[in-house]
Amino acid sequence: MRVLLAPDRLSGALTAVAAARALARGWAEGAPDVDLAEAPMSDGAAGLLDVVAAARGGTLVPATVPGPLGEPVPAAVLHVPGAGGGTAYVEADQVLGRHLVAEPDRRAAATAGTSAGLGELLAAAVRTGAGRVVV
Repeated sequence: MRVLLAPDRLSGALTAVAAARALARGWAEGAPDVDLAEAPMSDGAAGLLDVVAAARGGTLVPATVPGPLGEPVPAAVLHVPGAGGGTAYVEADQVLGRHLVAEPDRRAAATAGTSAGLGELLAAAVRTGAGRVVV
């Protein structure tokens, strides 16, 4: 039997990569003769860079950019080498996610916030020399 383990992240508990590994360990203990394949997944929000890096490798390029209310936020772009300069992956949740704004400030962020940080991450992605950028 072949089993594909393809979890997304478990918010606050495990990344998708860690969840896939944990599932594989547990399954292997209970059914050691099963052919297991791990394929961590992401819906494109938090955890995207981890999943792509696990599948394709690459280099994380750190950047500090404005968050939703203009405060500096540490972020990264993943550059995966390849033809035409490779591909750069940008995870918008790093700079636009609600986890960056305290509950009392969310209305202000929705009406007066900025997405400039995402623009700066896109510029960082272009600076990697990638011929393709995935957001």
